[in-house]
Amino acid sequence: MNKLILPSLCLLFVLYIFNVDLLYGRKSGIISGTVTDGVNPVAEARVRIQGSNDFVLSDSAGRFTLVSQSDSGTFESVTSGKEGWYNALRSMVVGDTAITEIEMSKLPEGDNFFYEFKEPEYCISCHQTLYLQWTESKHAGATTNPMLLQMYNGTDIFGNEGVAPGYRLDYPNLGGDCADCHAPSGALDFPGNSDLNDIIFFAGADARGVHCDFCHKVQDVEVNYATGVNGSIRVKRPQPDSPRDINIGPFDDVTTPWMGGTYRAVFTKSAYCSGCHQYSNANDVIVDDTYDSWSVSSYAQAGIQCQDCHMKPNSDSIFVTGIGLVDAVPRDPERIYNHFFRGGTSPEFLDRAAEMTVQANIREDTLHIIAAITNKGAGHKLPTGVSFRNMLLVVTAANGTDTLALISGERIPHFGGTGNLAEGNYANHPGKDFALVTRNASTGEWPVPNWQATEIFYDSRIPAEQTDTSEYKFLIPGGNEFDISVQLLYRAVYKPWADVKGWDMREYLAADTAFTLLLTAISDDGTTPPKRFILHQNFPNPFNGTTTIRYELPEASFVNVAIYNIRGQTVAILTNTRQLAGQHQIRWDGKNREGRSVPSGVYVYRIKAGKYLKTLKMVLVE
Repeated sequence: MNKLILPSLCLLFVLYIFNVDLLYGRKSGIISGTVTDGVNPVAEARVRIQGSNDFVLSDSAGRFTLVSQSDSGTFESVTSGKEGWYNALRSMVVGDTAITEIEMSKLPEGDNFFYEFKEPEYCISCHQTLYLQWTESKHAGATTNPMLLQMYNGTDIFGNEGVAPGYRLDYPNLGGDCADCHAPSGALDFPGNSDLNDIIFFAGADARGVHCDFCHKVQDVEVNYATGVNGSIRVKRPQPDSPRDINIGPFDDVTTPWMGGTYRAVFTKSAYCSGCHQYSNANDVIVDDTYDSWSVSSYAQAGIQCQDCHMKPNSDSIFVTGIGLVDAVPRDPERIYNHFFRGGTSPEFLDRAAEMTVQANIREDTLHIIAAITNKGAGHKLPTGVSFRNMLLVVTAANGTDTLALISGERIPHFGGTGNLAEGNYANHPGKDFALVTRNASTGEWPVPNWQATEIFYDSRIPAEQTDTSEYKFLIPGGNEFDISVQLLYRAVYKPWADVKGWDMREYLAADTAFTLLLTAISDDGTTPPKRFILHQNFPNPFNGTTTIRYELPEASFVNVAIYNIRGQTVAILTNTRQLAGQHQIRWDGKNREGRSVPSGVYVYRIKAGKYLKTLKMVLVE
């Protein structure tokens, strides 16, 4: 009797699982089959209903089973993909118990060295959205960036020759490895020694920077410090007589026959980016460790890849147009990476990369300022990338028109710029730098461009989710009111180089706080602090130019004072720091976070101190 009961129960369970529509009002069924190469089974192929998020792996016999929400008897497009194979598709019937095969074929052996890469416009008839995104990216401008070409050739913005630094000034008979990442398809024939000028002169796809056809021919990326196609990137190009192209990517369900779609997991991994964003120079000096600094971060431990931040998926669920619409497959937008390739030097990234807190207090005749910079939003060291990117912490303390003398604390090195302070020259000014500083041991010069570096002189960058704290002590000669300003500036290049080349440094104010400290508010002479939080009306109001905001703190608090427009958008953050109990005041010059004057109108200023929150209006007039 028991021998009959057990099979019956199993049958009932199966019927229950695959006929849940009887209970819940939705219909489902199963799709089963095998993946083969026409003769033998293909194991570990990724099988899915085309466009869906979920997939299963075929077993050692090539078998698979999918669950469909469609009615039994209807057709579903089922795809299979595996690394080293073309993706394949088969229309299959839901609920059909007959064995149905999806036949796959391997990619051809070897690589076609004579293949001519297609220009990006070739892709526009099907991928207009992605093409337009790419045109706005730094990848598209990788061979036309004036700073790159002037650094490579040793010229300035006016075309004057012999203006250092310049790679060709130091090595006039070598091509160098710049093209390995800036013009990778053009550097494939002579990796590590391709003349960037020649590649640009002969035009074609090779002169189009990091373009579509190159990226989607990348089969492997070996994580190492060899530069780009000089040792870490491997491509696979179709043979001359092949009826199918080869287009490698993150999708295992792209099956347009002539396109030759094939799946590769590396496209969704940070390792893919390491080919160009981690390298050492000819002297074996590591001048870019972006991948390595990410790999030891909590971002890597959590599985957050470079693409998740710099190619964050956009809202286009169907990203094909024109003739491609015939084969368009709707997908979850979260699976589709954007092709803007947002760089870490954009305001979008810099705004969330660093957080600054500032504390100030007076001890006897000394003003103490403590600045803490936290790398809160970059998944690698801050700043990162090419070694001449740098950040400067600029600390200023004044009593009226007199600048206070620094008696203890760091000073900004010479590459902060020598000359007029008003022109952004901060060398020897109180503060510090955050940079990967390279040195040429034979000349003693630092910092030097990548190709001259023989050693890392020092690395003061801030690792992901870590905080750098520095303290500055100033002598107080007299008076009781002190203006304190602390700024964190991002610069795309060292200022002395920018000055001699005529470059715009692309300076960006990443964090800024300024406030007035009153000696009576924080002295130890028994002065009674305010009894409650108070935010006063700004004065003057209305104002033209500058206005002062006063507030009182009954206890030490973390204080945020911000300006908003009438639409609720943040215009400026005046302070975001811990302050002691007492009376405080802060000035606003009518400028936004980018340093540009805002139009006249009504603005709102808000203080948040501990649990205290207060908002008042002000009027700016021309």
